Amino acid sequence: MEEPEFQKGKHVVISPNTQWENEDSVVVANPKQEKTLKRIKTDEDHIYLISENRKYDPIVLDKKDNSRVIGKVIRKIKRY
Repeated sequence: MEEPEFQKGKHVVISPNTQWENEDSVVVANPKQEKTLKRIKTDEDHIYLISENRKYDPIVLDKKDNSRVIGKVIRKIKRY
């Protein structure tokens, strides 16, 4: 079984200034300011936040919601 790319307790570096594209990993804040790290896809009306764990369904957000992308993941830090 393959380990997920991002594991709980690991560190990532995000850039609020780097433009993200579909399939990028991003940190998103919902209207309650709860943050999550997911892969992102968009279409005309929706934002889809996709977990690496296929047991979880994608989170579907309306683009009119107050959710916002905090930044794109540009680096993961692994300790040896």
